[in-house]
Amino acid sequence: MRVTLASRRSELARIQAYQVGDALRLAGPHTEIKYSFHESLGDRNQNDPLWQMPEKGVFTRDFRAGLLRGDFDLVVHSWKDLAIEDDAETEIAATLPRADARDLLLVPESRWREIDWTGAMSILTSSPRRSYNLNSFLGTALPTQLRELNFIDVRGNVPTRIRKLFQLNADGLIVAKAAIDRLLEAEPDEFADTRTELRRALSQCLWFVLHWSVNHSALDP
Repeated sequence: MRVTLASRRSELARIQAYQVGDALRLAGPHTEIKYSFHESLGDRNQNDPLWQMPEKGVFTRDFRAGLLRGDFDLVVHSWKDLAIEDDAETEIAATLPRADARDLLLVPESRWREIDWTGAMSILTSSPRRSYNLNSFLGTALPTQLRELNFIDVRGNVPTRIRKLFQLNADGLIVAKAAIDRLLEAEPDEFADTRTELRRALSQCLWFVLHWSVNHSALDP
C-alpha cells in the first residue's frame, strides 16, 4: 500500500512527518510512504503577527484543500495549528504520543549583564498567550530585579527565530522545548547543519525551562 503524506516544508514539520511515516510503517511493514512538502499561507506571510491575520487556519487551510482534492492521503499538523471548530469533511485519524509541553526561555549570556544592570528585558515571542502567562511570573522568577519587561513579536521557524535572537540583539526568546528536542534528536543527514547550528547557539545561552503550572500550553485549560 502506498500512502502520500503531506506537511509543511519547515525542518520541524518534516521531522514530525517522518515520525508519522515511521509509525505507519511499524504498524504496516509493507506500507510505502511518499512525502509531499509544501508552504502554507502562514509560511508565505512572514510579516503579519499570526494573531492579526484575518484568515483562519493559516497553517492548515491550503493542506485541507489539497486533501479534499485527493492530492495526498494524510496531512501531519501540530495540534496547536488546527482550528477549534470541527471539520465535517476531514477527521483527525491519529495522534502520536505527546512530547514535552513546556517552553524554554533562552537568554544570550552576552545580554545578561545589561539585563541585570538596567532591570529591563525584551523577549521575542509570537504568542500572546505566552506574553500573558509570563508577564508577571518572570518579574519574580529570574535571578535579577526586573522593572521593565517587553514582549516583541517574532516570526519564522525555530532556527530562524534563534538567529533573530542574536541578530536583533534581543534579551530572550520563548520557544517550545519539544521543538528544540526534536531538532537536536533528528537523525537524518538533511538536518545535520541545523543540529550543529542549534548546538552552537544554545552553548551561548542561559536557559530556563518554564513549568507548565505557570505557562499553560495552547491545548491545556
